[in-house]
Formats: sequence, C-alpha cells, structure tokens
Amino acid sequence: MIHSRDSTARLDSEFVIDRQLTDGTWVENDPELVFDQGQDEAIFRIRVPEGSYSNNDFPDRAILLALDKTYQAGRERFARAAGDNLLRVSLNELTAPLLLNAMAGFVPTDMAIAHNGRLFVVGYDSLDGNRVKARIFDQKGTELQSLDITPSGVTLQPTSPVINTVKRKVSVGSVKVDRYEFVVAYSTDVAVPGTTAVGGTDILTSLYWYDAATNGGEYVELWTTRTGTAGDDIVRFAGINRISGYVVLTGESDGTWPDQSSAGGVDSFIQRIDTVPDGNNQVPQVAWTRQEGSASDDSVAGGVEETVNPIVFGSASGSVGGAEVIGGVDAFFFASNGGEDAPTVYQVGSDGDESVIGGMYFGTALWLFGNSDGDYSLETETPDDDPTLRRTTLSSQAGFLLAYSTTGDIQNAFTLNDEADQSDEVLTSAVGFDEDVVLAGHTDGDFTGEATVTGQIQAILSRVSLTEGADSENGETEDGEEVYRNEWRVQLDADDSSVVRVRNYRDDEITALTRIGNTWQVLLFSPEGRLLTP
Repeated sequence: MIHSRDSTARLDSEFVIDRQLTDGTWVENDPELVFDQGQDEAIFRIRVPEGSYSNNDFPDRAILLALDKTYQAGRERFARAAGDNLLRVSLNELTAPLLLNAMAGFVPTDMAIAHNGRLFVVGYDSLDGNRVKARIFDQKGTELQSLDITPSGVTLQPTSPVINTVKRKVSVGSVKVDRYEFVVAYSTDVAVPGTTAVGGTDILTSLYWYDAATNGGEYVELWTTRTGTAGDDIVRFAGINRISGYVVLTGESDGTWPDQSSAGGVDSFIQRIDTVPDGNNQVPQVAWTRQEGSASDDSVAGGVEETVNPIVFGSASGSVGGAEVIGGVDAFFFASNGGEDAPTVYQVGSDGDESVIGGMYFGTALWLFGNSDGDYSLETETPDDDPTLRRTTLSSQAGFLLAYSTTGDIQNAFTLNDEADQSDEVLTSAVGFDEDVVLAGHTDGDFTGEATVTGQIQAILSRVSLTEGADSENGETEDGEEVYRNEWRVQLDADDSSVVRVRNYRDDEITALTRIGNTWQVLLFSPEGRLLTP
C-alpha cells in the first residue's frame, strides 16, 4: 500500500492503479487517480495483472510516479504537489524463497549483490569434498552461473569462504568502461593444484571478472594465489578497491608475516594484493602485509577496502599495538598503507566486554556490532562536549551497534534487546540501508514484543533509524524523547532459524541469507520489514 498526498500517476497497460475511498472500498483501474474532496490522505495501490508483466532485463523494474502538473494545476478534486520529488515504486520479481540447497549439499557462508542486481553466493559443497563454490543468480532466482572456486578432485574440511564484488571504471584505449569483478577467499591446509603451500593453514584468494565475450557473458578467473605464514592464517574478509582494483584481505594469524613481528598468540593482519601485468597476462602480487596484535589471542571480524587506507577491525583482551586497554574485551581497528611506520591502533569500547562480530564503513563512520550483556548510550556533560560511551549491565545478552570516526571518536550507540530483557539476542550481520542500518541474527525469546516463545532460536531483523524527528514537527514525543523514523523489528515464526547475512538492493529491498533448520534460502524484505517472499 502506498500513501500519498501529492502524487498522480498515468501507467502503461502492464499496471493497474486503484484508489481507496474513505469507507475503505476500492475503485479499481483509476489511471488518473482522482481523489474525492475532503480526503485527508489519498491511498492507492498499484497492481500487476497476471500475464501482463514482462522484463527481460536483469535488474528489477521500478515505477517513478510524478505529478502531471499541466493537467492538474488548479483543477478541483485533483491533488497538487507539495514538492517535485518522484515517488518510486519497486517491482520485486522474486516472489518465493530462493532455495540454495534443496537437492544438493551446498552450504552458503557469504553473499553479495552487484552487477545489475545479480546475487553472488559463496559456500562449500558437503557432497563434493567440501569444495568451495560460487553461484550467481538473477533477480528472478534463476541461476546464471556456478563456479568451482576449488578445483575438482580436492577434498577440504568445511570452511567459511568470503566474497565481495565491485563495479569500477577502467580504461580501454581512450574510453572508460565498466568492469565487474568479484573476489573469493578461504583458508585451508590442503594441497590445491596450481598453488604452493606456505605452511600450516594458508589463504587461497581468487579474482574473477565479467567477460562479455565468454559464452554470451560470464565471469572467468583472472588469477588465484596462495598466501600465508609458517603458522595458521584464517581469512575473515576480502574486498576489492573500486578505484585501484587491488584486493584487501583481513584475518588472524599465529605465525609471522614477512617483515612483520608477532605480538604473541593470534594476531590480526591486513594484506593488499595487486594485479600486475606479466606479458599478456595479469598476475597477483602481494604489495604488503601489516600485522598487529596483543599478547593474547585476538579476533578479527572484518575489514574495509573503500577508505583511503584499508582498515581491519576486531576485538582483543589485551593491548593491541600498544594501545590503551579500556575493559575486559575491547574493540579495536587500525588502517594501513603498508608504510614503514607502525599504524595507529584505536582500542575502543567500555569497561565491559565488547566482542565484535562484524562491521562496515557507512556514511562517514566505522560501524562495529556484536553481542554483550551491556546497554549502550552516549552521554555528555554539556552540549558542547564530545560524547562518551556509557554502558549499564543487562540481565540478558543483547546486540550492540557502535559508530566511530576513523580517528576513534564515538559517534553513535545502539542496543538491540528484547523489551523484557529476558532473552538472548545474537547479531550476525548488518548493512547500511537508505541512511539507516539494518541488523540481523536470531533470538531465543520474544524480540518484537509480539512473538510466541518456543524455546528455540528464531531469525530476527531490525531497522535502526539514524534520522531524528522525521515523524513529528519538533522531533520529540510528548515526554521529550527523541523520535526516529522507519524503525521496525521482525521475527520469523520459524524455529531453529537465523539470518546469516543481510545485503541492500538499491535501497528497495533487504536481501537476507537465512537458515531454517538444514535449509538455506534467500528471503527478501521490504524497507518496512514486510516479508516479500513468504
């Protein structure tokens, strides 16, 4: 349903527009959307009659509704515009869950959306030696391509491959063209043809690019490389810089990278791999690796490839790179350009434990999320003071979302907890969505305030609004509290379920990689949290 005070539409024959009267009844097929006098709010809907819709393009289609000013200006009983903004209506073409392992042993671990709405899912095949594979789907759920990241004949232990995509501009002669690429990385101690083992568990990274001349357009491998130390190296994040095209890896190592030193236990690392010419070929070349850590075992949760210098982030129970310890388990992050000078490590958090599960760079901040028994907020002594992070202890586990500047200053703090503070919420993924943040995971109780507690975990999603005062004139409720727009919570009525990854498609819909029992599927949610693939 779409509510509008100032929009009129004339749609082509594929769509039908209906108008709702004040008594709740519908006037069907009202292409000029004439509103009765006295209606405070015009309510209309757009229907797609069965058999009338077609779309051969990869992206979902969208309708842009605009006011016909020439026809409507000054006419009685017609709406007039308060502004010139277009009303966008997205047409979702995936109307049922996309099943990923209905007839096979494919276990997805990560996903991305790119290249005209294509969905990239990476995982391992438990019925084929746990080999890493990538699958690419269009917006209708049709599989376009399946790629064997690990060569045939290789048997691995189950692993957690990561994937990332990019669209960047490259020069072909004197012309700039779009180039689509994706990178997959995973860790293994098994011999893989075409690679040379370094020692212990190494990292295998593969870069693919879209070749329009191959089979009418497919992704083909550009290169694969194996990097590591004499110890065990576990990759947690892989990304491609959209300007220079270099690959960024972040992860954990109990060894020592070349020209680096071990702090003890498991350290964090960030690595840059360039693509360089070698005759007529393009090959990978490690540009640099930076290793930092504490005396204990550190945990890496992710990385950022789109900032000026790549960033690695995670959590540790000691001093990372000489940074000041704040609490029991602190969050930390640092950026590096591979220079000789040691990077500045920012160790952040409260006097409690902040075990970071993931994060992202969104807007102008680094957003870190995880799970703890703390309730987080910001406080200032005076309006001119910089905010500080405040933490109080909860009775149950909740999710936290903390935003920091790239110089370590706290900017925002949120807690995702059930209202009764009785259940445990576990966050697993986050994504920026239309100036807000959507978080996902699972709960063992009633996260929404309306769910039935079954004693098993159920998948949850929540939109955390970052915009104040959009739903009131002064931005405050009657009791003086700040008002935020667009906030909602969703809990699936499905036991033993969890959302593993969430991604953003055009700010039109939220794509969720979801496990329900042993079934893996992709679900879509509207910006308001409505399930679009029931």
